[in-house]
Amino acid sequence: MDLMDIIADLQTNLIKTFLGEDATHDEIHYDLSILRSAHQLYEDGKEFHNLSLYVRHNHAKRGNLRVRDPAIDIDLLNMNGEYVPLLSHCNPNRPLLILAGSYTWPPFRGLVPQLNRLMDSYRDRVDMITVYIEEAHAVDEWPIGGRIRYVQPKCDADRIQIANDFIKAIEYRISLLIDPVSKLNPFSEVYCPWPIRFYVIDHMKKLSYIAEPIEGSFPLELIRNALDDAIQQCQ
Repeated sequence: MDLMDIIADLQTNLIKTFLGEDATHDEIHYDLSILRSAHQLYEDGKEFHNLSLYVRHNHAKRGNLRVRDPAIDIDLLNMNGEYVPLLSHCNPNRPLLILAGSYTWPPFRGLVPQLNRLMDSYRDRVDMITVYIEEAHAVDEWPIGGRIRYVQPKCDADRIQIANDFIKAIEYRISLLIDPVSKLNPFSEVYCPWPIRFYVIDHMKKLSYIAEPIEGSFPLELIRNALDDAIQQCQ
């Protein structure tokens, strides 16, 4: 038993004590999901801002990549299930913006209209792609309720299907690549994008900007500033 098992048992025992001996399995599971999602469900509640809840499926981490490091190429899937090198999208005359997220991360969905407009504004100066990564709040791992409900994909076809649902429902217009489940999520292993992150690769295929991991979303101005700096370097 590791630390996360111990924490999960403590959380479960807390919920059982709160609900009483007659609590059903479904009631316990539901209240556990509420407890573990308190930060997202009660964003206006100040008492939750300093509450530390450790959840096994929280994958957020900074990673080892740093600005000015050479970008690492990864074989990703296109929406037809064909492998495409990540850096094949790099252009020697302009930077590449890489966005990463998933349908079940509410702040990513909320950012979509702004990202679509960003693409229109920078279309002639920046290349943009999105890498679809692990679900932030899969119902079988870290559910938070709501209408967007998917289990964590166990195969590439399932992730591609969810990505297609995302594109159609949210009208997302930036090109999408898939972090392959069959290769154990290699983009996530190298770039540590969960639950949402963006990167700028310059014309020399080096990282010119790496966003810090964040619980919410990124202000569009932060992305614009990173792109403007990279464009200036290309001139």
